[in-house]
Amino acid sequence: MIKFMIPVPGKFQPSEYGVSHYCIDKKGNLAICGIKAPAYIKRRYSFKFTSELAQQYGLYELPREVGDSDD
Repeated sequence: MIKFMIPVPGKFQPSEYGVSHYCIDKKGNLAICGIKAPAYIKRRYSFKFTSELAQQYGLYELPREVGDSDD
């Protein structure tokens, strides 16, 4: 099963926390978090999606990144 990250589309300027990506919090809610956020923030979220999970949250058609996010 291939896992991937989904960056938030648009021409946003990266913040101090880097480029924002969609993520899922511990309760299963869709959220947005900077990929370079401190570890104590990032550990609350999963940045990795499967095709099925992306479909479930309505993100299937968005561009994907395959890479490491330390989660």
